[in-house]
Amino acid sequence: MLTVYVLWLACQVAWTWELHKPVPWQQHCSAACQCMDDGRVVICSHSRLSRVPSDLPATTKTLDMDDNQLGALRNTSFIGLSNLEVVSVQHNGIQFLETGVFLRLSRLREVRLGGNHLTRLPRNVFRRNRNLQVLDLHGNTFVTLPDVAMFRQHNLLVLNMSSNHVTSSVLGPAFRFTTQLTSLDLE
Repeated sequence: MLTVYVLWLACQVAWTWELHKPVPWQQHCSAACQCMDDGRVVICSHSRLSRVPSDLPATTKTLDMDDNQLGALRNTSFIGLSNLEVVSVQHNGIQFLETGVFLRLSRLREVRLGGNHLTRLPRNVFRRNRNLQVLDLHGNTFVTLPDVAMFRQHNLLVLNMSSNHVTSSVLGPAFRFTTQLTSLDLE
């Protein structure tokens, strides 16, 4: 009888452990965010964050940080997130981007910076982002097109500059590299 009880107890412990054992990527998801798809999609929108959380899964491919209070994106904002393909930081009051903010993100395909307070982009901000296909800068305060940031952006397909204060639609010399550009919105 004691043997049956010990066996039953061992099964209960094993079953409870299996039921509650931690999933590795969930252990690394910030409390302010929601991680989905094994940590590949992370949503931190509407969380009143003033910086990108440092405890996001390294597996993150899509990061939604819309409607927070970032103010600026620094070179340290995306450390440990080298798998990022999509970054959305719309409506964050961003006024400043450090030149190397996207430097370590060689897989980056889409950047959404709409609805912020940007007036310019640093010269080499997308220097290593050769896979960039979509750049959304709508609703900022640009008065000219971000010519120097377009240097060597051969794969850029979409550039949304709508709802800015652009006074001239003249494409500067760096735009000669945007040979795949199919959509330029200047509305």
